[in-house]
Amino acid sequence: MVSSGQSPYAGFWIRFVADCIDTVIMIVVFFLFSWLPIANIAISVIVICLYGAMTESSTQQASLGKRALGLKVSDLEGRRISFGRAFARWLVKEVLSFPIFWPAFLVIVFSQKKQGVHDLMAGTLVWRAS
Repeated sequence: MVSSGQSPYAGFWIRFVADCIDTVIMIVVFFLFSWLPIANIAISVIVICLYGAMTESSTQQASLGKRALGLKVSDLEGRRISFGRAFARWLVKEVLSFPIFWPAFLVIVFSQKKQGVHDLMAGTLVWRAS
């Protein structure tokens, strides 16, 4: 439960750890399928975005990393997001945020609702478990 003095929104560091967990999961998946000749950057980005979209648009509303840390993703009204919105969120996160990593993710530190560029563009929030 979020204490009265603590923001209900997930901040930078807890989201960073959740992303690290998701990255380890993706590395394991790519290692298992590395023998496939089609493993390249474009396919890797699509697979990562599909993973994010499937998990964050599910009834759990969270990737495995976010679930492990008690976080969930919603729209601005707290509702579950669609697969399309979740896919767009991850696509922006992976494609646009990566080249400008720190500025795009440091927005989380300074924004009132702890939103990164990908959250702002997709109209999403990341919440702490209540």
